[in-house]
Amino acid sequence: MDEVQVGEVSISPEDSDVMQQVDLSKFLSAGTHSIQLIPSGNQTLGFQMTSRYHLPESPTAQKPEPFSIAVEYDRTQMSVNDTVTATATLTNSMLTVAPMVVVDLPIPAGFAIQTEDLRALQQQGKIAKFQQNARSAVVYLHSLDVGPPLQLTYRLKATLPVKLTAPPATVYEYYNEDNHASSDTTVLTVVE
Repeated sequence: MDEVQVGEVSISPEDSDVMQQVDLSKFLSAGTHSIQLIPSGNQTLGFQMTSRYHLPESPTAQKPEPFSIAVEYDRTQMSVNDTVTATATLTNSMLTVAPMVVVDLPIPAGFAIQTEDLRALQQQGKIAKFQQNARSAVVYLHSLDVGPPLQLTYRLKATLPVKLTAPPATVYEYYNEDNHASSDTTVLTVVE
């Protein structure tokens, strides 16, 4: 190795089919090395050489979340029968368009959603359809594009005096629920 003899292997006719190993690791150092095999006599020499090395694991970058969602209310304090406007902002951080996306928009206790806002979003083609249940409006999107965020604005009417924490909104892919995100919660206060 590097023009210095570091090992010798004797192969007799009886053990010519037996694998012999020479470990050169104790002779290695950083950099380039040359290895030379010199057979004695008129023998044909068959050989195989392997090497391995270790690279320390590099710190991996934090994988971005596939989606983000935030819900902003135009005010957090109001009176009974007042209307608050909520805007849900959705972002797709993946490298491709997300197909069949579901958005769960919260309807806090003591509030009623104004469904005409969601119908208008459906007529504009921003959403495919929506369903209202007791505590949320489930919005279905054909897809969520990469790039500029999608904003869904809807109104909620305060029906009862209450102080509460509005639940988070969620977004996820219908066929891959591992791709999901939730918004922060918001405290809302309604007085008589």
